[in-house]
Amino acid sequence: MLCERDHELIEELVMRVSERVVELLGSGVVPSTAMVDAQTKAMQLGVSREFVYRHAAALGGVQVGGGERSRWRFPAEPPTQTPQAPAMAPRVRRRPPRSSVPLLPIRG
Repeated sequence: MLCERDHELIEELVMRVSERVVELLGSGVVPSTAMVDAQTKAMQLGVSREFVYRHAAALGGVQVGGGERSRWRFPAEPPTQTPQAPAMAPRVRRRPPRSSVPLLPIRG
């Protein structure tokens, strides 16, 4: 049960918080806390979701929640510089080595 003093403290706290919010809004300094998921970030940057996960730290990613499957969230505003994917070497097709064993004839 809350006593009258508790109600007064809660009311005082609410007033202080509301005054601070008005102060911040009036000054135009509002902290940016908008976060998006990996898929949205990938669409913003024009890259794959896997790319976003691989470069999560460079993109300002934060893991939200606990456990082994916690979600990643990223700042909604675009980063000043997007990490570059490493250049991929072209694939070379190799022919299998010729066998010295004679093949069986095909009968139709």
